[in-house]
Amino acid sequence: MDKKIPNALLYIFIILMSVALASAYPVDFRIHANHPEFHTYVYRCSDFDCNSLSYMTYDHGGYINQYSVYGNGFTTIAEYDFKECYVPHSYKRWMDNSVGNGPWTYSLNFQKMENCMAAIDSMSLSASEVDVGVPVTVTTAARGPFALTQVGPQVIPPALEQHYSGDIDIVMEVRDASQNLIHTETQSYSVLMSNLQQAQFTWTPASEGTYHIYIKTRVPDCACSSYIDQEQFRILDVHGPDQQPVASITAEPAQGYTPLTAALTCTATGGDAPLSYTLLFGDSQSITGTSPISASHIYDPAGTYTAQCVVTDQDGDSHTASQEIIVLEPQVYECSDGIDNDGDGYIDYPQDPGCESLTDDNETDTQSQDPQFVMDDVTTDNSTACAGDLTIQLHDVQDLSGTGIEQARFYMCVGGG
Repeated sequence: MDKKIPNALLYIFIILMSVALASAYPVDFRIHANHPEFHTYVYRCSDFDCNSLSYMTYDHGGYINQYSVYGNGFTTIAEYDFKECYVPHSYKRWMDNSVGNGPWTYSLNFQKMENCMAAIDSMSLSASEVDVGVPVTVTTAARGPFALTQVGPQVIPPALEQHYSGDIDIVMEVRDASQNLIHTETQSYSVLMSNLQQAQFTWTPASEGTYHIYIKTRVPDCACSSYIDQEQFRILDVHGPDQQPVASITAEPAQGYTPLTAALTCTATGGDAPLSYTLLFGDSQSITGTSPISASHIYDPAGTYTAQCVVTDQDGDSHTASQEIIVLEPQVYECSDGIDNDGDGYIDYPQDPGCESLTDDNETDTQSQDPQFVMDDVTTDNSTACAGDLTIQLHDVQDLSGTGIEQARFYMCVGGG
């Protein structure tokens, strides 16, 4: 085998490598910072806007940082510079390292930010009106105090997020109508750049009244020399303890003959206003209103009707009261005919003691009485025979107790004591 062939291949490889190296130049960066112990991280960008990164170099720290970029053609890099308790920097840098250029030297000034703020993006309450003892949830979102610049990379590598995050406090305050502080609660977060931070609070009112619910943000980050509080508020109305409505119904009269005209009322006590009222007459007819109801209604035909008063308050709590109405057929009974049928001086139910109801057809008293007798308009009780010269015997004397004609014997004594 000819040994010249491998040697030729070696020469070709050396020539190609020489061409490749001749077209790639290192680009050197030197950074001078006004603070020691700052840190620089450099990433190669996978796209022009640096939305995707690939790690390229390690951390450089100190007053002077220097790093070199190797590659062919146009290259975009993302540079991250930060120092604890100072506002961090981020840059995009473009270079064409197909030609020799560099080194480049530039300076960074690490400063503290004035008037830092965490803008409140949103705030909402779970309800604007609640009853005493019902929890209220407050939901809010606030933005971090730092922002990515348009000229810098639009992403922060996960390994560096803690250095590009700002500390914020989200505070909830509850104040009464006189602005007296009732309750306060604070939640603290570290928020990456200007990202949104969600927060949620829960408060349970113990007494009724009107309250102002505030959300405030502060930025106690050491990279800020000063900060401005942000705040929003919402109004919460708290009502007294939930009171159930109690319905009441009346009917006058509640019993009578057909056609029966009855006056009905539907009222209520308690409940959380406004209340709604519904009066059901028991015969598929009804009346509805927003105030107590008084109505006259005719019941026909005879039967038993159940009238109802239904009351509902604004919370949906409801209560029903019922009244039975008895309608009778137009039949004449002794105890409701307007006649003193038993002659005792009392007429109909309930005056006559012999009547148990309007439909009682026997007005006669059932209570037993001692017999009393009438003779020549003179009443005498159980006369006893006496001795005398003349005796008159009477029969068939009327008994006023109503038990019928009785046989009785009376003696009249004349002379002789």
